[in-house]
Amino acid sequence: MDTGLLLKTLSKGYSLTLPDQEIIVNTLKEDKFKKRSFLQYENERCRQLYFINSGFVRAYFNSTEKQVTYLFAGDGEFVTSTSFFDQSRAEENIITEEPTDVLSVSYPNLMGLMHSTDNIRRVLIYFYNLYRRMIFRRLRSMLEDSPEERVGKLFARYPDILQKTKPEHVASYCGISKTSLYRTIKKLK
Repeated sequence: MDTGLLLKTLSKGYSLTLPDQEIIVNTLKEDKFKKRSFLQYENERCRQLYFINSGFVRAYFNSTEKQVTYLFAGDGEFVTSTSFFDQSRAEENIITEEPTDVLSVSYPNLMGLMHSTDNIRRVLIYFYNLYRRMIFRRLRSMLEDSPEERVGKLFARYPDILQKTKPEHVASYCGISKTSLYRTIKKLK
């Protein structure tokens, strides 16, 4: 099991002792998903928090007329349903946009980690708060940023996103049409 990237990412919050690292690694499960595999289905209870070792995923919900993409995640990032933390039914789907290797932890095992050591608890709280702030920044961007700013920020974060997912998903994430996306990309070049 390749845990190097995860441990490096977790150590950005607080340094982890070798015993803490071993406790975390022993609770993880490794999975490999093909392109277009679902990590989460809407209306099902979310049971896993995923760390992406390699690959790319998209979170979306179904509106009456279309899929609405609200999140992308790639190498070295965490992804889960917003319902994971209260164990309610998911309102979104999470799908792989390319072959994706993940490490995951179940909700019961995550709760066990929270109570294992003070240092691990601090690291997990730090990353929970990062995830919460990421969702808040996403909301704020949709409310305050122009479409050009949203596209620019997304391409700064994922420069090769159009090789990983369909343009309509990128446009949906940015809250614009596919035609507007192409116009905006031309303006930004």
